[in-house]
Amino acid sequence: MNKRVIIFFLFAGYIVLTGSVNFSQDINPNGSSELSILMRKMEKQLKDARPSVINGKYKGVYPKEFDSIFTAKPTDDKTKTANFDVFANIYLNAVKSFVKTPSSQQVDAFNNVVNTCLACHSQHCPGPVGSIKKLLITK
Repeated sequence: MNKRVIIFFLFAGYIVLTGSVNFSQDINPNGSSELSILMRKMEKQLKDARPSVINGKYKGVYPKEFDSIFTAKPTDDKTKTANFDVFANIYLNAVKSFVKTPSSQQVDAFNNVVNTCLACHSQHCPGPVGSIKKLLITK
């Protein structure tokens, strides 16, 4: 057997046995907290809904998991101020309204949800503001 092949298999075996190489990387520079994972799910819900909203065919269900926004542990404990709960309530009410909105008003209801995200992130955690703005639907 070729020396290079043997070295490759020895190296690959070492990596597999020791687990010393991490092939998955956290996209959050501060690590993933319960709250950051939840908010990525919230963003995914909006991204997934966006094409259907544009076509006027969105049929959604309120994701009960979003209610855990109040108890999810943040990356930074200073994030959850009294204002955070106010923003969270406004967001959840906007989502509940959005999933019940008739086709003719879905774009406005969708943008209202996105704007509640922007309002909170402008105050608490501005990092994702650029990504959130891209979700807005222009008429």
